[in-house]
Amino acid sequence: MRYLQIAFYRAYADLKTEASRSFVGFAWWIVEPVLYMAAFYVVFELGLRRGQENFLAFLLIGLILWKWFSSTITSSSGIINANRGLLNQVYLPKWIFPLTVVITNTSKLLISSVVLLVFLLVYGINPDLSWLALLPILLAQLLLVLGCSLMAAALTPFFQELRLIIDNGILALMFLSGVFFNLDEMEEGVRSVLMLNPIAILIRDARSVLLDKQLPADHSLFYVTTISIALIVFALFFLKRNDRIYPKVLTS
Repeated sequence: MRYLQIAFYRAYADLKTEASRSFVGFAWWIVEPVLYMAAFYVVFELGLRRGQENFLAFLLIGLILWKWFSSTITSSSGIINANRGLLNQVYLPKWIFPLTVVITNTSKLLISSVVLLVFLLVYGINPDLSWLALLPILLAQLLLVLGCSLMAAALTPFFQELRLIIDNGILALMFLSGVFFNLDEMEEGVRSVLMLNPIAILIRDARSVLLDKQLPADHSLFYVTTISIALIVFALFFLKRNDRIYPKVLTS
């Protein structure tokens, strides 16, 4: 519990520091997604005029969930390296560092989610009780983000090239996760392969809940949760096993 408190405190300190760098402070976390959505409205609704119904809302749901996933993993991949000076001065369990990143970015995601729901209402999409199903979807993605972040943080100090692979892999994965298109419109064989990707499942389910007012299939969240828990368990085991080795690896 003491180490968990440290992780939450570090996350709070990071959020406060980040807010202090901008003129509007904490309000920037509301202004940023609003500007984000306004820019896409101008491009896709007024500029390109995509014919697909609710395409802008479709796109923004995917982008917000993807940004949470990608930015957290990318930041976590170098977080232990970034704190090597601290590790040489005091002992801390290494899972604290990626957990701090997860808490920080999840806090921003919660704000972006509220802004997104307001946007959907303004956009003309009526709320429904099915929207409550977004909560288990976000919880499943939180577990996935945590598992991937712990894995990235645990392995990168031993394999420095992995961070470059993660950065480029995340970019490639964005185009395979249905952020910009509907995976359900793909051919059956291609869709079956792409839907092995957990983040693609979560993006699809979130759109189904918010736009089509359909509940996600039970097996889809079970599949994502199972993979996530397996990643978390393995990453924590790896971090624990190499806990005292990281300072040596980072200074070598």
